[in-house]
Amino acid sequence: MLDRPQRTGGRPALNAARAVDEDKLLGLAFATFAERGYEGTTLRDLSKRLGVSHNLLNVRFGRKEDFLDRCGRLAHGAGLARCRSRL
Repeated sequence: MLDRPQRTGGRPALNAARAVDEDKLLGLAFATFAERGYEGTTLRDLSKRLGVSHNLLNVRFGRKEDFLDRCGRLAHGAGLARCRSRL
């Protein structure tokens, strides 16, 4: 699903945070929030669906509220770009 560095177990690779495309991650997360709602979505569920560690989400995005905020900003930016391209 997402490109990830090879792991042999234990801690995530040092470049793990950079190896995951943030736009793909946020897009899939946004779809999950839309499908299940805020209360029905957990960071652990998201990490399983995205194929990344739960800790990676915590380190990169912080709380679930912060993660949803980033997803919303990405979607809003994409919507504005589509509107501007039609002007």
